[in-house]
Amino acid sequence: MKIGKKSFTVACSESQFFSTFNGHIHYYSKKTRIYKCIFGGENASTKLAEIFNDKNWRIKFYPGNECTLVLTNLNDINDEESPLVLKRKLAIKSPKKLRYRRGEVVIEWKPKQEKDAEGNKCEGGFLIMHFWVTKIRIL
Repeated sequence: MKIGKKSFTVACSESQFFSTFNGHIHYYSKKTRIYKCIFGGENASTKLAEIFNDKNWRIKFYPGNECTLVLTNLNDINDEESPLVLKRKLAIKSPKKLRYRRGEVVIEWKPKQEKDAEGNKCEGGFLIMHFWVTKIRIL
């Protein structure tokens, strides 16, 4: 698996999203009807483990004592990594602001509406999860 920013989308009703992430919603737009939850820092992994009811939600194991880890805190970065790789990861100096910052998990809900040729509407909602992944070796 490649490291870096990842995203995935799943179908989800607005009521399902609200009942799951109620109390963690940081942003809502009445105009676009977009909800946004931002998890980052020391307690982010624990909060998401409670929400997902899975303490290992952020780890995927691979053969050869390797695993990938979703970053919820910049302190999750292993100090034993190559200094050049670590420098590249931490030195993201860009004139434009990153939409999804390293070390944060952003979970959004967005509605999508389709209209056919006869004007019939179909509406559904989607949960989109944005996160950063790093690779670590288990010693």
